[in-house]
Order: sequence, then C-alpha cells, then structure tokens
Amino acid sequence: MPTRYFPIAILTAILIAVACYGFLRPAETAAVPMRVLLENSAGMVVFDHAKHVDEYGESCVACHHELADEVDDDGNLPEDAEATPCSDCHSKVSDDPDVPSLMDAYHQSCMGCHEELGAGPYTKDQCNQCHFK
Repeated sequence: MPTRYFPIAILTAILIAVACYGFLRPAETAAVPMRVLLENSAGMVVFDHAKHVDEYGESCVACHHELADEVDDDGNLPEDAEATPCSDCHSKVSDDPDVPSLMDAYHQSCMGCHEELGAGPYTKDQCNQCHFK
C-alpha cells in the first residue's frame, strides 16, 4: 500500500472504533425522566417531567411529598432517592378522608399548582388539554 494512504487508513480505523464504542456503550439513565405517561379512563396524560423540573424549576418534593424528609438544607435530594409511585399510597377509591384517591391527588396537585401560578389548564372545562384519548 502506498504510504500516502496510511494516514487515511489510520484515521478511518479511529473513526470506526469511536463509532463502535458509542454504539455499543450502554445508555445512561437520566436522573429525571423526560416524560411520564399517566394512564387512566379519562384518557392518558403525558406529563412533561423534564420541563417542569428544568424550565419551571419545580422541586421534586412539590409532587413527591413522601421524599420531604430526605431533602437537605439546600432543598436537594440525595442521588439515591427514589420516588414511589403515587398509587402506592393513593388508591383508585379512598376510604380514608385524609388520603385522597389517586384521581383526586393528581387533580389537587396538578390543577392546584396551575391555578396557584395562573398558568396552564386548571378549570374543569380544560380537561382535554391534559387528557388525550
């Protein structure tokens, strides 16, 4: 092989190695999920989790109140903190007046926050802005 092709062959081999590494390397999992799908009988709700955290600066404990005891003095959660699904505490039908049903918990949290901020859907005639069939 002529020596002028040697640098091109080396560069090509390096590019192929880098591409293979990027393709075969396991994907990193995000600390905050991009979107969360909430399925229900009124039509699924696609909650843009990353937008609420990154763009709006909402804290995790605003929704995940079970983690409130784990927050440090700066309001941050430890890296290993795991939110439990809402349905672990909030059932579809609640007999306990102190624990709202799953639907009521979502509506109180989501619509309550939107109403408090005066942004986004929060009245009963705006259901289709969150629920998609």
